[in-house]
Amino acid sequence: MIAIYDRLKHILRAFRLRREPAIPMFAIETRRYSTVVRRILDRYNKDVQISIDGRHYKESDIPDLLKSWCTNRNLKKTIDFSLSCNDTPLFGFHDYPFGCFWVAETERLFVEQLADEKLLRIAHVTP
Repeated sequence: MIAIYDRLKHILRAFRLRREPAIPMFAIETRRYSTVVRRILDRYNKDVQISIDGRHYKESDIPDLLKSWCTNRNLKKTIDFSLSCNDTPLFGFHDYPFGCFWVAETERLFVEQLADEKLLRIAHVTP
C-alpha cells in the first residue's frame, strides 16, 4: 500500500500541487471508469472546473462531456483528469484512470456510496 501512497504523491506533483494538499486525499480503484466518472459529473455539476489533458471545461460543458467523452474508450486514452470546486481538487487521475484515481477526503461519503454499489474499491493507504 505504500506504493499507492507514493503514486498519489507523484500525481499531486504532476498537477503542480508541490506542497501538501490543503485537504487529505485517498485513492480508489475501479474497472467501471465511465460509470464512476458519469456519477461524479452528475453529482458535481455546479461551480466546478474540469481539466482534461490540459483543456479546461466549466459546468456548462458537462452535458457534452457526458455525451462525447465519458466512455471507457475515451477515458482510457485520457492522461490527466481533474475536477475542482472553488479551486479545491476533489477528483482526478494522472496516467489514465487505472494508474491511480485520487479523491479528496471530503468526498469520502459519496465514494463509499459508490463502493457499496460495487462500482469501485477504496484503496486503504497508510502514509
